[in-house]
Amino acid sequence: MLLTPGYKHIIQKPQLCFPTNVSMVCLRRGYWLDQEDIARELDIKITKEVSGAFNHKFKIAKNILEAGYDVQKINIKKLNSIFRKHKILIRAEFKKISEIEDVNKFIINNIRKNNDLSILFLWKAFGRKVNYGHYVLISSYDANTKIVEVCDPIQKNKSFWNSKIFKFISGMEDKWDGKERGFFIFKSL
Repeated sequence: MLLTPGYKHIIQKPQLCFPTNVSMVCLRRGYWLDQEDIARELDIKITKEVSGAFNHKFKIAKNILEAGYDVQKINIKKLNSIFRKHKILIRAEFKKISEIEDVNKFIINNIRKNNDLSILFLWKAFGRKVNYGHYVLISSYDANTKIVEVCDPIQKNKSFWNSKIFKFISGMEDKWDGKERGFFIFKSL
């Protein structure tokens, strides 16, 4: 089993799973950047019913599908400019699942290089009735069994849980809602 250095689990504020993943990546690498600050700088919207959970004001989304940071909002240039602005020596990339020839090798190679991997997937692949994406960090991966342990920022889930990688791959495919998802890779500069 390949392990990445441990993540300090941070509970996400509503609809901020991606900024919370970024906060945990930064913390693992010795930096601090708050999830709300990341969300504001990425122009993330939230739904009205959760607006009382935040210290900062956010733009209000019309519905849950407009909230958060799903695939249509990904802006790598902006994310990397946030890192530069805060003098955080990390660079992010995003790869759609169709751009990865061998997911097993991709995960192994990135873990060996000490890169952080955040999975963007749709919950429907796990049998949930909701139609929105979620982000988790790969905490460990067993290349033989293809079981991935993830660090999940959402409060209602276990902090760390396991699944076969094929479930996540399925949740990245565009068959569910026409949007292809994939992996964020965070590398040290």
